Amino acid sequence: MGQMIIHVVQKGDSWYAIGQAYGVNYLRLAKENGIPLDAAPVVGQTVVVDDAQTPKRGMLEVNGYALPGMTDDVLEKTLPSLTWLSVYGYPATMSGTLEHADDAQMLAACGRYNVAPVMVVTNLRGEAGFNAALTRAIVNNLSLQDTLIQNILRTMDAKGFVGAEIDFQAVEPQDRAAYRAFSRIYGHAAMKHIIELNPPARR
Repeated sequence: MGQMIIHVVQKGDSWYAIGQAYGVNYLRLAKENGIPLDAAPVVGQTVVVDDAQTPKRGMLEVNGYALPGMTDDVLEKTLPSLTWLSVYGYPATMSGTLEHADDAQMLAACGRYNVAPVMVVTNLRGEAGFNAALTRAIVNNLSLQDTLIQNILRTMDAKGFVGAEIDFQAVEPQDRAAYRAFSRIYGHAAMKHIIELNPPARR
């Protein structure tokens, strides 16, 4: 069992960094202090850290990418060294749906080794490669973006992913500003979704 301590927020602290320092889930940390995740910690603010472990310094977090067909042997040798595993990939379609990867083996292995799985959403279309036209269609259509984002969030919940990475490559120069705007829209939607699943405690 850990101990209850009072952490005084320092310059550069975030909920995630504080949680990592004390071995506590950052979502729970913000919730138990009654503060929304989108409200950044303020320097000098006191944060109650319940069940804290010995403060950690210099923690290294490591991510790896897993491709379909990766063998059990490779997963068993690699996962003990990882914090995150990005499961590649979930191709988006012109209708905003996702083609699902053969992920059961990788998700089960993540569970055995307490590794956080992240889904990778891509514009890769098989042997045809990365599809710039698909990216253009999505980033310039708000309705299509909303459909895709909702499908991403539903898949995250259903399969137990902790997050999703949008990995659209071969983006044409004329689509880059729209792609950045889409990335911001997705980021806000994902954070709102996390907060709704883990609402702050009411005092």
